[in-house]
Amino acid sequence: MPGPPPSRPAPTQRELARRAGVTQACVSMALRGSPRIALVTRTRILELARAVGYLPDLALSALARRRWQAPRAGIIAYLGSRAHGLDGEHDRYLEAARARCLELGLRLWYLPRTRGDDADVQRALERTRVAGVIVGQSTSLERPRRLAWERLRAVHCGLIVPPESGDVVCPDLPSAVPEAWRRLAARGHRRIAAVLFADPRAHSEQMLAGALLALERAHGDRARLRAWIGSRRDAPAALAWTRAQRADAILGYDPELHDQLRQAGISAPYAAMATLPDRPDVAGMELPFAAVASASVELLAERMRDPPGPPPRRRVHLIEMRWREGSSLGR
Repeated sequence: MPGPPPSRPAPTQRELARRAGVTQACVSMALRGSPRIALVTRTRILELARAVGYLPDLALSALARRRWQAPRAGIIAYLGSRAHGLDGEHDRYLEAARARCLELGLRLWYLPRTRGDDADVQRALERTRVAGVIVGQSTSLERPRRLAWERLRAVHCGLIVPPESGDVVCPDLPSAVPEAWRRLAARGHRRIAAVLFADPRAHSEQMLAGALLALERAHGDRARLRAWIGSRRDAPAALAWTRAQRADAILGYDPELHDQLRQAGISAPYAAMATLPDRPDVAGMELPFAAVASASVELLAERMRDPPGPPPRRRVHLIEMRWREGSSLGR
C-alpha cells in the first residue's frame, strides 16, 4: 500500500524573491507594506505570495520586532540640509519648530542631510531612537528615498517636493495668488502685471505658477492682469516685459524681484504672492513660517501617541497665508 504523498516544503521569502526576480530584502519590505517598494512591485509580490500559499513565520517576525528598541520619548529629529548653502542656523522652519518644542517640553535634535547619505541618516535615527522626525523643506529639491518610512513617525514641514505618504504641512500658496490679486484690485489697480521666476524642480514655485496661470485665464486681459512666468536666467526679458505693460501694480514672488524693478526704474506699487517676513518694503502675502512649523510639531506630537505601524496615506495640511499691509501698495 503506497504511503501518503510527500509534503511540499512551505514557500519561503527566498523562493518568492526567485520567482519575482527581486531580492529577498525587497520581498520582505513588500510583505510589510513598505512605501520604499514601488506599488506595482508590492502588488505583484503580494499576489504571488497568495498564489503559492506563503505564510509568515510568526517566531521569526517576533524576533525581528525585538531587535528594534523602543524610541526615547520626547526626542524629535529635524532633518535639515546643507544643500543650496542652507544649514540649521538659516532654516526659518527649524527656528520656529525649536521654539514650539521648547514650549511643549520636547527636545529637538537637528540632523543635517546631504544628497546620497540616506543610509547614514537612517543609522543615526535608529541609534538615537527618536520618537518622530520632522523633514524640513530645506532638505534639497530631492526628497529622502532610502529611509525606512514604515518605522518612522514623520511629518514633512513646508517640503518642496511632497513625499509619497505621511503628513505634509505647508503654506497655502495656491490661495495666496488670487487673494493678493483681489487685494490689489480692491485698491483700484486696473493694470496688474504678475512676474514669477519659476524653478521647474521646486514644488512650491510650481504651485504658484499653476495658480497664476489659472488666475490669468480667469482675468487675463490687458485691463486687468497679464502674467510672465519664466526662468531666473531670463530676468532682463522679464524686466523689459514689465516695463512694456505700463502696469499700475506688480504682483511678484522672488524677494530680489522688487529690488531689480527699482533698479530698472519701475516704480509701480509691488505686492508679493509670498515673501519673507523680514522684508518690510514689500507688502503682500507673507510666508507663515512659525505657523507651519508649530503645526508640524503639534501634528507629530499627536502621531507619537499612536502605535507604530505603516505611515498613513499622504495628507496635506495647508496653513493660511497672512496679508501684510504696507506703503508699497499705495495709489
